[in-house]
Amino acid sequence: RKRFKPDPTHCSTLLSSPYSDVRRDAAKMLRHLDKKSAESPLMDLLLDDNNDVRCTAIGEIGTRQIGDWLDIVEESLADEDKRIQNAAAKALMRAKTPEAKALVEKIRAGAMASEDDGRGPSA
Repeated sequence: RKRFKPDPTHCSTLLSSPYSDVRRDAAKMLRHLDKKSAESPLMDLLLDDNNDVRCTAIGEIGTRQIGDWLDIVEESLADEDKRIQNAAAKALMRAKTPEAKALVEKIRAGAMASEDDGRGPSA
């Protein structure tokens, strides 16, 4: 069975679409490209004005551990949009690296400390 591999030029065209659902689906198509080819377009999508597109980009970056993925995921956990936070949390929980586990422990420790202070869980 032949595997689907999108043409990078075609992906580029779709990623610049004025329609957010097309950009979101194009971001999903990037998973079929090698990390090096997917990195720049995914990083650009982190700045997309549509949160569904950004969520997809965060998920792909975290799942494939592209670029400074851990910093991106950590920063996204503090985003004001709950969908972005959720996408980042899912990406972090799927990562089985020591760095990801350390970040989870850091977050847990911070949440426990804020509960002990009476402030409740931190965002």
